Amino acid sequence: MASTETPTDVVSDLPAEAQDDRPPLDDLWRLVAWRAARTPDALFILDDYGRSPTFGEFARDAEEVAAGLTSLGVSQGSRVMWQLPTTLEAADARAPLSPTDSP
Repeated sequence: MASTETPTDVVSDLPAEAQDDRPPLDDLWRLVAWRAARTPDALFILDDYGRSPTFGEFARDAEEVAAGLTSLGVSQGSRVMWQLPTTLEAADARAPLSPTDSP
């Protein structure tokens, strides 16, 4: 989240009844899951290749990456390093990892 963004900015495009429900800003995965639960069909991002996953699709992809990492023995506290271009695949890998680690 950009330093100038406030929690209100994160929810401003949600339906009015969902805007009182504040998102968890302390953890990227919790934020992704929070938003996917509320607007699964809303556009998440449009990348340079014309792909445009929804919040629900992004959350599902991130869960698949998390399951793959878990099957390789990665768990909370594990150090993970990867080399990916800045694409949706990098975002899918980033979401289930600790929010304090640098991608």
